[in-house]
Amino acid sequence: MLGAKLGAGGMGAVFEATNEQGQLVAVKTLLVGPGAPAAAAETRARFDREIDTCARLRHKNLLTLLDHGVDEATGAPYLVMPRMRGEDLAQLLARVKVLEPSVAVPLVLQACRGVAAGHAAASSIATSSPRTSFWKKKTGSSW
Repeated sequence: MLGAKLGAGGMGAVFEATNEQGQLVAVKTLLVGPGAPAAAAETRARFDREIDTCARLRHKNLLTLLDHGVDEATGAPYLVMPRMRGEDLAQLLARVKVLEPSVAVPLVLQACRGVAAGHAAASSIATSSPRTSFWKKKTGSSW
């Protein structure tokens, strides 16, 4: 069941949803229909490549693709990934302003490992940004 919109970009949106097993997930889809930008062939091809890449990637610093398809009612392609809770990197930086090296270095290393895994799979992770980077907070962490 599709829930609240979590975010949107120029050509797509991410929604919270509950899958058939009752787990909270995130559904990323291209916007289609009246009032939405037309999904150009190049944009659709990029989305399809993202799905293909995510399906191949298995790495502790990357989210796992759970499902993908095309919505029968709208024709919009979608992908399903685990729903992340907490702060993304942009929110963390807005809150603390400056990260101590003891916090920043491990975060950057995690991000680099995830990007390296994507490159090793011969892909480009075009959506990597502070707003798409989530960090699992360790118990007892000060941030």
